[in-house]
Amino acid sequence: MGRTVHIIGAGLAGLAAAVKLARTPAKVVVHEATAYPGGRCRSYFDRAITLNPDDYRSYLALFFAQSERFTRGGTRITMNPRDAADLLANASSKAPRADVDAQFSVGMAYSSVDSLESARTHLARASELEPEHQDVLFNLASVYEKLGRLDDAERVLVDLYELAPDDAAVCNFYGYLLAVMNKDLDRAERMVRQALAKEPDNPYYVDSLGWVYYQRGDYARAVTELERAVKLVGEDPVMLEHLGDAYSGLSRYKDALAVYQQSSRLQDSNSKLREKIQSMQRHLH
Repeated sequence: MGRTVHIIGAGLAGLAAAVKLARTPAKVVVHEATAYPGGRCRSYFDRAITLNPDDYRSYLALFFAQSERFTRGGTRITMNPRDAADLLANASSKAPRADVDAQFSVGMAYSSVDSLESARTHLARASELEPEHQDVLFNLASVYEKLGRLDDAERVLVDLYELAPDDAAVCNFYGYLLAVMNKDLDRAERMVRQALAKEPDNPYYVDSLGWVYYQRGDYARAVTELERAVKLVGEDPVMLEHLGDAYSGLSRYKDALAVYQQSSRLQDSNSKLREKIQSMQRHLH
């Protein structure tokens, strides 16, 4: 049986020692008096806020440092969701309305936690300030799509496509949106294939092509593309649900149920997906 090693303090040095010892048979116990690990690392951000209380960047820097999306592993600062929300609220209120970078940065921060209406507000303002800012337009269209405002998403993508007609990500997004809207599917296919010509093994582009076929009712070709997309990406809840829809179109209810259930395990509550699972179960009984 390995010995127990007690480490006093969860600062950077303490955490580094704990990580190294975790590879040995020893049991590692880290003791920290404060409510969060990281030691002085967190204090640097707190001091920046104290010294610059009216600068949105001070709040945003700490928000990004605690974000699972933007920071990985032991470098991430632990924070409860309410405190993180307060940081964003402060950054939002202090971001200069005439500063495109400020509005874009805060909009992206809100988007990262699915506060979509707040994200839309800031990204739309950034778009007003700089109408040809391609990153702003792409992310604004994405937020509109997530909000279900598909006509607004298309309107933004029309402008973006005029600015970047050869950009693979733009072509794919526009083609996929048309497929989601079940609109102008021939054009949707051309745009997705234009993206695939540049990145033939991009799983998201392959998924888009599969969804174009699905919307046409060509379920066999949809399954071929969607199975390939899932194989390329591993586990993605949206792709798995798409594949389940295509299996269902071919009356492959057992296969559809399996991938629907796999998709369900990878995402939060989804009432439409639950209904699909129940429908497949009824078909099988």
